[in-house]
Amino acid sequence: MNRRILAALTLVWVMGTLGLARGNETAAVFPMSSVESVDVRNQLLTFKTEDGRLWLLRVADPAAMKRESLAKGDVVSIEVDLDDQIVRIVKVAHPSQADRHGSRFK
Repeated sequence: MNRRILAALTLVWVMGTLGLARGNETAAVFPMSSVESVDVRNQLLTFKTEDGRLWLLRVADPAAMKRESLAKGDVVSIEVDLDDQIVRIVKVAHPSQADRHGSRFK
């Protein structure tokens, strides 16, 4: 009887742990996206992916938008979780024209 209770409690604990881990997983990464609009008040970010699709998603951590001081035209890398919320935003440096021209001939 004690083994059954212990096994049931262990199973419940394991299922709870897996559920928490799933919530922190990254579902999608958009490495080179351009910011189209920033709505700090409602924690919404509109961005365009490399393939031209437009996305409007909520930012999970409102401080991330303020930290990065995003503006229209910024190139960013965006990570989205399984709940379709942006969990990470990182500005990507624009390659300069000289770098692109020079790398073509290397």
